[in-house]
Amino acid sequence: MSLIAPDQHTLVFAGVAVLAWIGFAAEQTRWGRMLTGVVWTGGLAILLSNLNVIPKDAAAYDFVKRYLVPLAIPLFLMRVNLGRIFQETGKTLVAFVVGAVTTVIGVVLAGRLLELGILESELSGIFAATYIGGTLNFAASSEALAFPDSVLLSASLAADSLVGKSYLLILAALPAIPFIARFFGDDADAQGQGDAQTDDIVPERPSLFSLATALTVSAVIVAVGYWLADILNMSSYGILFISALALAPGLLAPGIARRADGAHALGMVCAYLFFAAVGAGANVSTLFDVAASVMIFAILIVVVHAALLFPIARMMGLSLAETITASNACILGPTTAAALAAARGWNDLVTPGLLAGLFGYAIGTFIGVSLAGLV
Repeated sequence: MSLIAPDQHTLVFAGVAVLAWIGFAAEQTRWGRMLTGVVWTGGLAILLSNLNVIPKDAAAYDFVKRYLVPLAIPLFLMRVNLGRIFQETGKTLVAFVVGAVTTVIGVVLAGRLLELGILESELSGIFAATYIGGTLNFAASSEALAFPDSVLLSASLAADSLVGKSYLLILAALPAIPFIARFFGDDADAQGQGDAQTDDIVPERPSLFSLATALTVSAVIVAVGYWLADILNMSSYGILFISALALAPGLLAPGIARRADGAHALGMVCAYLFFAAVGAGANVSTLFDVAASVMIFAILIVVVHAALLFPIARMMGLSLAETITASNACILGPTTAAALAAARGWNDLVTPGLLAGLFGYAIGTFIGVSLAGLV
């Protein structure tokens, strides 16, 4: 019996909230960022549940997964303007699409090389979704696929975060490697020296009205998405309906989307609550049995992604800077893609990197769920 009983719903949810907060707090420190907030939140949840401080199973966790994950999807996607993405990303989007294809190839090959058990197809779908989109797609695809194994899901979450963080360090170092520069025949650090288009990555300054707008629009989209899924007898695909409808505000009502400052931040809070709930359900006695295979699975996916993407991009005449930015957007998401481009001085790639990553958010869950049904 845990110190906090499963039926102490408010206490359990408070524990989940504290764990999510610790993850955000860790991201504010240099040593915390080395592991990422996701690992801190999920790892501490695993520790506390296995020390019987918080329960391994509770209605509060189900609440987070059933209601907050769907709510997070429109919060992330409502400001994504697909029309703008196609207009402004140029060759970076081409490289991103190639990267998405090589990610899928990596998932399929890694699945053939490793024995992942009866949940191989679901695991393949989740990793395809997260390495084309991001943490949003990890959460959404795991819920859409009704992933039943909390231990395996926790191991996957840790592997996703650690492998992605390591790959970011490799991408940052690539322009300094002479062989890579010679292979692409250009000087990556001399590219993209135009004025940075930073409007898209300026921190949001939400007001009460913008937060209320974001929550209201998201709640309506979730309700309509589940309603449509129900009347079409496709209830198990409700997450996909929500993901599709979530793109409508940015495309059809950009004025409303622009008034939703703070939407992304609220979505991240929901995502971290999900990571805490997932970690709490993991049994450490069996976690280590699956951790190594899942870590190798994640590494193989990223290795195949990079090994195919960079030569193909070179043959297509894409620059090293464009390829790195696209690969970053694919494996890690829009924020790090824009940040690395800005840090490297590739100012003309800041907005394309951000938009390519947002495109990954939009399509990642659909690709992941579709792939799970095929492999």
